Amino acid sequence: MDQILVDVPDAARLLGGISPRTVRRMLSDGRLTPVRVGRRVLVSVRQLEEIAQTHLPGIEAARAVV
Repeated sequence: MDQILVDVPDAARLLGGISPRTVRRMLSDGRLTPVRVGRRVLVSVRQLEEIAQTHLPGIEAARAVV
């Protein structure tokens, strides 16, 4: 089964290896919507794929089991 939520470091990797700090900025400024589970901050893989297609031309979000 594919994961539907990933943590910040995995989200950064799926967005082509950007910095986790950049992902946190995207969460804080509203470009990504966080999913909070306890103290963990997770991001939807579907949302990452949409961001990659619209804002990062030439980079495809990899669907990897982490």
